Amino acid sequence: MKTKDNTTTAIIYRNKRQPILYGVSILTLALSVFVAYMIFSNLERFLEEFSSLLSAIFWMAFMLVMGNVMFICMLWLSGRYILCIERTGENFVLIQTWSIIGLHRTKKYPAEILDTADFRLGKSNIPHTPVVIAPYSIVRTPKGKKLIWDVHTA
Repeated sequence: MKTKDNTTTAIIYRNKRQPILYGVSILTLALSVFVAYMIFSNLERFLEEFSSLLSAIFWMAFMLVMGNVMFICMLWLSGRYILCIERTGENFVLIQTWSIIGLHRTKKYPAEILDTADFRLGKSNIPHTPVVIAPYSIVRTPKGKKLIWDVHTA
């Protein structure tokens, strides 16, 4: 593969979960909109359902946080989830990150960035539930930003 400046690149890693990421983003956005609609479409009626104003405010805050926590996680992942890593020359790699709005970014980093990847097994140890093993690595950019390298799709 050739870049704009006519140098050859070799793909080190390519992630194929982009459609799943968009699906989860749309689903979590729909949940956020649904929760907000159910609360604020008829706020007076919502407040009447509770014994006191304090409990109504507590439950409203709880529902808003729980209804939006996954969407907030998807927003955090945007710009951090690695879609593709390509080696260009000997000293640099191109890392493309996923964007929730489809504007994926490709940045050039020193190749040593991959040597500092911190591997995590991603194993859940919650009693009485299925065991999930989702290995990933955390790659830190020279500016300190964390990039998530989903090792399971390699």
